[in-house]
Amino acid sequence: MEDSFIIANQDGDASLNSDEIRTNQGVYTVKNSSILNKEGSMGTLILDDNKKAVSFKEDSLVSMTATVTNVGENNTIEYKTAQNEKGSYTFSKNFTVYSDNTVMTYNDIKNDISTGTKIQFMGEKEGRWTFALIDAAENNIVPVKASKNYTSADTSLEGIPIDFENLTVYRNNKTVSVADIEVDDVIYYNTKTNVMDVYTKKITGIYNEALPSKAYVTSVNVGGNIYQINSKVSTSTLDASAGSFDIGDRVTLLLGKDDEVCFAVERSGFDKFSYGVVLKTYTETAQSGEKQGSSRIMASMFMADGNTYEYETSKNYKEYIGDLVEIKYSGDVVTLSKASSSNVYGAVDTKQRTLGGKTVLKDVAVIHRLSDENATEAKAELLNFDTLDVGTISSQQLITSVSTNAFGDIAILYLCDMASGYNYGYLKGVEDNSNDMTISMKYRIYTDSDVQEYVSNVKYPQGLGAVAFKESGGNLTELKTLSSVVTAKRVDAVEEGRIMVDGNIYKLSDDVFIVDTSDMINYKTVSIKELSSMNGAHVTLYSDKSASDNGVIRVIKIH
Repeated sequence: MEDSFIIANQDGDASLNSDEIRTNQGVYTVKNSSILNKEGSMGTLILDDNKKAVSFKEDSLVSMTATVTNVGENNTIEYKTAQNEKGSYTFSKNFTVYSDNTVMTYNDIKNDISTGTKIQFMGEKEGRWTFALIDAAENNIVPVKASKNYTSADTSLEGIPIDFENLTVYRNNKTVSVADIEVDDVIYYNTKTNVMDVYTKKITGIYNEALPSKAYVTSVNVGGNIYQINSKVSTSTLDASAGSFDIGDRVTLLLGKDDEVCFAVERSGFDKFSYGVVLKTYTETAQSGEKQGSSRIMASMFMADGNTYEYETSKNYKEYIGDLVEIKYSGDVVTLSKASSSNVYGAVDTKQRTLGGKTVLKDVAVIHRLSDENATEAKAELLNFDTLDVGTISSQQLITSVSTNAFGDIAILYLCDMASGYNYGYLKGVEDNSNDMTISMKYRIYTDSDVQEYVSNVKYPQGLGAVAFKESGGNLTELKTLSSVVTAKRVDAVEEGRIMVDGNIYKLSDDVFIVDTSDMINYKTVSIKELSSMNGAHVTLYSDKSASDNGVIRVIKIH
């Protein structure tokens, strides 16, 4: 029988007898005991007249064992191999998968695959995989809540012994160490693959509603948003059990995989969710709950996690639109007051994590106001302190800073006028249509998967290559060449916010532009995910500043 895959012997499948093997074509008794040791192999199985296995000729296959680091869309996963090489793979729906001693397709098992899942690919050539082995059982990991800030001296995680040999810790999908785990983080520890997945998202707000009911709660409405409940622990703190949170209570939800509620707690001490930016105020009629049908005053708030929440307020706080406010909870209604500022600004050092000499917390919330000061409806976005590309934050750019603890560490920065206004691309061609009377230049810049043509009445002396530019009404108002930081024959590792080449790590801007110029006629825009799977790609990194001057990588050229 060709294409026989030996799934398990008795060691892997307790339902088998000691002289039996399970294959993709059934269970067989073996006459040659050496076949029992071929678990996980593909080949030709030879049977006798009694359909007992007498020999096995193993196919010459290559294999790769990898750990899933991210599950994307369209059946694509990102992974890391045992050699710390990163890549991605897109499955077809009917791709053959062996899991739990069963033959199935990827479509059958894809909902059981998540960060930390261990996959063994097998095939005739690397990258051209024929099938994969997936242990779906290892996904049934119960999350735990960090009861403290961990250090490198800790040897157990909430009672679970930590195996530091080849341990991998991901915190919000970034590689960190155990010492980066903080109190109230949610951790999934897969002791089989020795991978910790740590999630830090916390939602604080009013417990508005239990769905479908308090007695049989499966999801909750907190701060105007619905969250699915993941665990028995969180269910018991949000349902009708004695001592659980009541409707109208202030509660903090600790979210894990897929933003599901793993724990519900009452946090003490400083909480960034006690602050928010008022985007707008309005009056509405309650559609559900105890106040159904009654009128209530609402405020739409931009919070420290970058999301918007709706709060019922004690009065109309229209005068606070665009301000950072402190939130005081009283039952199911909140009172707002303008946040007091610690007025910290000055030199920015992202390596030492300081602003004006003051320490900036690792999880600082940097909120950037996008709207005008007197706008009737405010707009805001969340910035990443680690990729700020400014050397200083001036007193004019600082709206409010909130400090915490005895050291005065910065927990929240509320800023304005931080955007540089530059777009980034690759200058592909220049056409000079000037005459003795006028200057008329046409620049062809590749950006956003297309070549855009811009005109200007100014000659820019720069040559072709990576550029930063400003435009207005189709006319270039500014164009400058970016500096080449480094050229390398391959990318060691890349993820959101950072890239490593030749053993050195460089910061990436949040909107880094990656262009593949290997085809000199047809350029192609590439995502970070695609770059991570392009083994052997030659790259050049470009920045508008030097690395020593808080420069970040703005453009990556693949060539």
